[in-house]
Amino acid sequence: MESTFAALKAEISVLNVYVKSAIKEFSDSKRSDDVIINQLTVSNADLQSLFQTKDKEIKEMEEEIRRLYSSIPGLSVEMEDVVVDSRIDYKLLSQKILKVTTCQDISNVWTADAKYITLKKSYRISLENELLCWENSVSTLLEYVYACNLKKLVLINQQICLKEYQKLLASEKIEEVEFRRVQVMGEYDELLRIDEILKDMPNIQSFVYKFRDDEFKNKNAARETSKKLGKLLPFRSLRVFRLLNLQKGFKLGKFIK
Repeated sequence: MESTFAALKAEISVLNVYVKSAIKEFSDSKRSDDVIINQLTVSNADLQSLFQTKDKEIKEMEEEIRRLYSSIPGLSVEMEDVVVDSRIDYKLLSQKILKVTTCQDISNVWTADAKYITLKKSYRISLENELLCWENSVSTLLEYVYACNLKKLVLINQQICLKEYQKLLASEKIEEVEFRRVQVMGEYDELLRIDEILKDMPNIQSFVYKFRDDEFKNKNAARETSKKLGKLLPFRSLRVFRLLNLQKGFKLGKFIK
């Protein structure tokens, strides 16, 4: 009996040693994990601090770039260069040339590349592709235009002088034109005929023209204009040609051939 008790006591002693050893290993492991967790926490804090520092540096760089932009007169800029919080920053735009891909009037206001824009003398505009004018006076816009490189021009119910007309077509890149009830005044304030307008568009691909109700004084004037139109040199690139509100006496004749 005593030997059995001694053996059991010995086993309990061994088990106790094993348990203590396991507890020590667990404790050591936990301390190691705590150290790692603390290190990770510190690293995460360092990263957050680093990100905040970099964000601040990026903002400072952006401010510096804007400051440099504002100090260089005559520099050509894109819309994205002068937009802050979805609006045009006119301080950034001051003394610059704004390159606009599409300019049009909507509800009596001007838009440039889908941004509402206020015309100011402090900057200039370069029209790079399209100008669509339905309601506003295009002459008002042209006062602020530095250059025209238009491929598409739509004018409705407009009256422009010869200088403005030449400015709009200055690049000779025009491919698509739509004039509806448009008056182009010549050098001596005479109205330019459709043939006189069309001859300045050698690369035209699409031409739509709506005559004014008072375009011609009589049938003879309409007939004479159609004859002059027929004498123009062929337009090799012309694919669309539409005339609206045709008046008596006007016949396309040779031009169609």
